[in-house]
Amino acid sequence: MNESHQEIINRIGNIYNDFINISINEDLSVLNIQLDEFAQVKLILKNKIQNKYLNLKEIQSKLYEKCLIQVQKVENGYLVCSNVSNKKTENKLILFCEDIDVNIEFWDYSKIKISEDENKENYRVCLAVKEARNLLIKHVLFGDEGLNYIEKDLVKYAILIIVLNLLQLQEQYNEENISNLFKVEDKNSQNALKQALEAIKIYVGKIDGVEMFEQKIEGYLSSQKNEYIYDDIDFEKLKILENNQSHCYYNEPIYKIYADFSVGVKNACKNFKCKHKAPSTKFAIKSEKYIKQKIVPTLTENGFEGQYPCFIYKDCSKLYVISFEVMDNKVVIKYDDKNLELKKIKYLLKNVYYKEIKPEDFCVYLTSECLDNQSVGECVKQFLDDLKLHKEIEFDEYSKETDIKHHKQRQSLLDKIFSIFKKEADK
Repeated sequence: MNESHQEIINRIGNIYNDFINISINEDLSVLNIQLDEFAQVKLILKNKIQNKYLNLKEIQSKLYEKCLIQVQKVENGYLVCSNVSNKKTENKLILFCEDIDVNIEFWDYSKIKISEDENKENYRVCLAVKEARNLLIKHVLFGDEGLNYIEKDLVKYAILIIVLNLLQLQEQYNEENISNLFKVEDKNSQNALKQALEAIKIYVGKIDGVEMFEQKIEGYLSSQKNEYIYDDIDFEKLKILENNQSHCYYNEPIYKIYADFSVGVKNACKNFKCKHKAPSTKFAIKSEKYIKQKIVPTLTENGFEGQYPCFIYKDCSKLYVISFEVMDNKVVIKYDDKNLELKKIKYLLKNVYYKEIKPEDFCVYLTSECLDNQSVGECVKQFLDDLKLHKEIEFDEYSKETDIKHHKQRQSLLDKIFSIFKKEADK
């Protein structure tokens, strides 16, 4: 184990306890450390010859009192200290080993889940704040060496996301609380707000009202009593922020900053593995294969753009979105079509590039649970039929054989889809 890895592990255990989860295998030789949504660190203890619980007084003074994990170099090896807890008790586990292999795997943290309860027409805000927290913690732990070139550029925007959120929440977080989120010992360090200021200046003249936030940040920079550096962010307070994203909605100009950041994180993470394992049941494997081999080509042939699992079609009057989520025993299809003349869609498309739109951006959308591939095919077919009907009506391209009365009397295809799969769900 090299000194760099030891430093990272100790920093993890003593600063970011609320954002990590540690699991230990049965023979106590492997420790898995999950770091929020962005990484997993595996410690493989070589030639482990000792394990004790609770009291090793001779080393307790050299270890932090509160830690989830701590590694200390001793003669002939390492001492590994970790808090081990269950529903009834919490014990301190101390292990000795001759050496430690460290394996670090970075995850795609752009796939953070936003629940329906969180998404109140501010999907990109909820997503961006969580992504920003992950990126900042990752940067603090691993430094520039742990980031790719896109992530490095996004750091200043991540700081801006957090600062913007605080500035909008001054009713709940007064000046003192905002200052306390960024703790520093070096009073000359104003690195964080300088980076946030650099990031927001890019939007000056492009987004209405952004100058107000620029002035507030400049005001903090010029203040003698407020000094910031993001290396010492109180990340525990960021947890509170995640439940207070109600001050910025899709129709506000600065929503674009959150949306741009979420797209940037998506691009930065495209080569990372997903933290959440794909379902491996026979149903899931068969369904995903069917969607990729049969459904995706059909969508692209009909003008849809995007990549699995989300596709979009936009013409001069409507926006169609469809996405797929394969689960152990069902496929959840999220879909909808929206008129471009709707005020909400106009605002949304100002702030989010149309090719990046997801059903979650609509906040309210239709959902169907398909229990077999036939149902998936029928759902997509009817969705495409609705698109084709819309195009026929739009350009008045009816053939002689087409009964126009039939089209006028035809029930909405989306309503049909909803009724079909409601019956499936009721079975």
